[in-house]
Amino acid sequence: MKRRAKSRGGTDAFKTVTDFAPGMMWLSESGGGRTFFNKTWLAFTGRTAAEEAGVGWAHGVHVEDRARCLAAYRKGIRSAKRFELEYRLRRSDGEYRHVLDRAAPRFEKRALAGFIGSCLDITARKSAELALRASETRFRLLAENARDVIYRFRVHPTFGTEYVSPAAVAICGRTPEEFLAHPDLPFEILHPDDRAIAMAMRHHPNDFKDPVVLRWVHADGRVVWAEHHNTPVFDGDGRLIAVEGIGRDVTHRRAIEIQLRESESQLRRLAANVERARENERTLIARELHDELGQSLTAIKLELARTAHALARQRLAPEAIDGLQSIVGGIDVATETVRRLATSLRPPALDHLGLVDAIELEAAALTRRTGIRSRVSGNRRLPPLDEVETTGMFRIVQEALTNVVRHASASAVTISIVGSSNSTLVRVQDNGRGMPPGESGDPTALGLLGMHERAEMIGAALTIHSTPGKGTSVSVVMKRQAAARGKGRT
Repeated sequence: MKRRAKSRGGTDAFKTVTDFAPGMMWLSESGGGRTFFNKTWLAFTGRTAAEEAGVGWAHGVHVEDRARCLAAYRKGIRSAKRFELEYRLRRSDGEYRHVLDRAAPRFEKRALAGFIGSCLDITARKSAELALRASETRFRLLAENARDVIYRFRVHPTFGTEYVSPAAVAICGRTPEEFLAHPDLPFEILHPDDRAIAMAMRHHPNDFKDPVVLRWVHADGRVVWAEHHNTPVFDGDGRLIAVEGIGRDVTHRRAIEIQLRESESQLRRLAANVERARENERTLIARELHDELGQSLTAIKLELARTAHALARQRLAPEAIDGLQSIVGGIDVATETVRRLATSLRPPALDHLGLVDAIELEAAALTRRTGIRSRVSGNRRLPPLDEVETTGMFRIVQEALTNVVRHASASAVTISIVGSSNSTLVRVQDNGRGMPPGESGDPTALGLLGMHERAEMIGAALTIHSTPGKGTSVSVVMKRQAAARGKGRT
């Protein structure tokens, strides 16, 4: 009797304590019929203890879960071991909530006396799991139907493939299963010349934030160009553990880019040949004007002067002598015009004195024609330049000065000429009105475009800086190795 009283006292104490517990709790007999529910359970279901007793609690289980739940419950009771159930239980307001019901056996005199159970509302967790599962399903559908290959490569502690989408078959000719089975396969099927880049991406992914194009050797032997966008994955300690990314087949685009570059190269070579032909033609015409027409005009002038002197002895009318002198003056004007045209076509100083003197004479001519003050500064010691380089640099300066006259509304211009053992710098700076932002890159500005093209032909770098109201600076820099490449292109 004392032992029974003690047992009941322990049960009563348990019931008292559990009535104040925040979670749902219950007791059952050895056969499984539940005999006690704490106040939290009853408040949750809105039913009385009598209604819940035995297996009456199962009436609150969702009809779709009830048979499965009771079968698992009876199996757990028969095993006399700990067990847990997951099901939907109706709350007092009629809403079904996901619960996790755990039970542990209790013994008296080594005999199973029943079970002690606790029940937790896991609706929030279940909803999160369902949302995550739905998200994973959507991602997998997206990844497995995408034309781009999606991947995740493990970096730490060992390298290996964690996921590759089926698009790998189209790009590489290998299945995802092959990638998962062979950790080194991604490197083995890369083009040998790109493996060093891939290894650097693996160890230093932060250095490759921009897309990287790699070549894959397809299973059928062809080379596939793929553009990769990678994202490094770090653990809580900041250690790189994986690289995730997307690879896109850009073979067709790459072929078009190569064809476009080749077309541009051909156009540049053609333009260089045309420009050379134009310079040769200018030189020939300038020489013809100066040597042939200039000399002819000079001879005519001398002959007319002798004729006028002879006629003066014969006491010819003064009006006739004045007419002859006027013709001689006209010939002087024509001769000066011929000289000016010949110089504009091809300054003699460019061939006989060099680039620096030609630029100084051009600056002086600018001042005479327009009144714009000009000054040439710098050390003026240039490394040897060939004819193409000399002409290209001079024409760029000439075009820059022409733009100053046409557009700058400047009162002064400074030309800086600085040379070293391996580079040439010429800068034209004016104090004019400057250019609006973006105008220096305007493709319709033919003068600026011409300067860029000339610089490209001789392997030089041209930069234009302009601030509205503060003038414009045009700089052309040619390094010797760049010049060598420029000559190779032409």
